[in-house]
Amino acid sequence: MIDVARRGLGFGVHLVVATGRWMDLRLSLKEAVGGRYELRLNDPIESEIDRKGAQALAAAGPGRGLTRDKLIFQAGMPRIDGDDDPLTLPSGAEQLVAAVAGACPFDAVPAVRLLPEVVKADELPDPADSDGGRGVPIGLSEADLEPVYLDLAGPEGHLVVLGDSQSGKTSFLRGYAQSLCARQSPADAQILVVDYRRGLLEVVPATHLRGYAGSAVAAGTEVGRLRDDLVARLPGADLTPAQLRARSWWSGPEIYVLVDDYDLVVSPSGNPLAPLVELLPQARDVGVHLLLARRSGGISRALFEPVLARVRELNAPHLLLSGDPNEGQIAGPYRMTAQPPGRGLLVRRAGAALVQTTYAPEAELV
Repeated sequence: MIDVARRGLGFGVHLVVATGRWMDLRLSLKEAVGGRYELRLNDPIESEIDRKGAQALAAAGPGRGLTRDKLIFQAGMPRIDGDDDPLTLPSGAEQLVAAVAGACPFDAVPAVRLLPEVVKADELPDPADSDGGRGVPIGLSEADLEPVYLDLAGPEGHLVVLGDSQSGKTSFLRGYAQSLCARQSPADAQILVVDYRRGLLEVVPATHLRGYAGSAVAAGTEVGRLRDDLVARLPGADLTPAQLRARSWWSGPEIYVLVDDYDLVVSPSGNPLAPLVELLPQARDVGVHLLLARRSGGISRALFEPVLARVRELNAPHLLLSGDPNEGQIAGPYRMTAQPPGRGLLVRRAGAALVQTTYAPEAELV
């Protein structure tokens, strides 16, 4: 609303706000709104125009108020049918709106487009279409209702997904895995799944599946093997600048580690992903990318956990789904807010955008 108040007039958009108390409006919004009218208040002492004048309105009828110049005015009833019965005011206002709309010499203003509550995979670009190297489409943006792409093989590297129960975390990981496998061959992308609650079971085709860990023991084994392979990909001391720039000293697929319910993976006995901490800053060099999905409860304390802390230090994108704003600022100045399932704030280096992520129900598993 503050942005509309400041910039709306340049686009022919006018803002009208009604509230019971002046203090309900933020100071920045009040400063951006020029016109002010004050009707009868419950407590005249809260008047920001004239307390004595507001007190005189205590016994006045509906529509009596004060202008910014401390003058008394009487608002007219919003109807043109000649009926002054307040009980029929709603129908009179509807007739007024219909009459004005019918008399307008121009076409109706297009309705404001809103994000849909559900975005299915077939509403996003087809895998056969070129994406221009932008990565994997994960949903639609509120700004332009166009697809949002996530390119972890590029500069973004990793991703952290946070949200309450039923906010869409597991569905997002399903959709990302399915979209990635549809767009990249097994020679280009392999996925290691760490999934203690089996929400991602059989999501990744066998051709793209590097491993599946449904327990701490299995996760430790798979991560240990992965670390050995990644260490072998580290650049040696005898490489030329051209080789380093082209990353041609090793060949193989990019490896994506999808971790659901990360709060269950981290336990007092240890974290099976800990061996990857020292390799995370070299993600692009060795071809490894983390996607960590965690419940938002207690995240303000969990931010200091070594793996999550290192991912955040690398300025990885965050997807903030529905959550409690009392957890504080999670990614930069941004907090969790209540959102419909699958909707969240995608926070990147360039800024934040509200997105509706792809819905991938368990019934549609690959």
